[in-house]
Amino acid sequence: DSAPKEHATVEIARELCTGAEIDDPFIMLHLVLLPQILYHIDRHLTAMAFKKHCTRNFKNLGKCLSQISTSSVLEALTAKSCAIEQTYDRLEWLGDGVLKLLQTDALLTLPWTFYLHEGYLSMLRSAMGSNDRLKDAAKASGIDEFILISPLSRRCWKPCGLRLH
Repeated sequence: DSAPKEHATVEIARELCTGAEIDDPFIMLHLVLLPQILYHIDRHLTAMAFKKHCTRNFKNLGKCLSQISTSSVLEALTAKSCAIEQTYDRLEWLGDGVLKLLQTDALLTLPWTFYLHEGYLSMLRSAMGSNDRLKDAAKASGIDEFILISPLSRRCWKPCGLRLH
């Protein structure tokens, strides 16, 4: 049972979100820093929510994640589109290798695969780990909601629960 992410919602009229000149440099500094601070808090809260989701829905994965730092989980959830130095690319490469090993092991433990040619075994392994199949599994388990894909830039990121109308 995959519960959706729960966030408080604040609605702001679009006309209130217009630019205006600000003469006070102290206020301007806070206006520049506030989105950055909120962005990092939002990312951290997403990583913590992911750990909680996995603990609730995937017992073994939850146990593993409880022993991993939130910053490592954050790296595993961060897509390249976030334009941040640490992304999941390196972990994805490692994960792909582990998945192939597990898929190969699973195939070779089946009695009927003994009679298959290596080409067919490779085809079966590829079908088991195809991106479409993995994407569907991530959506079915609710994990896709936690992937961080929005960079901190205008019109790309907004704080959780903020809706403009």
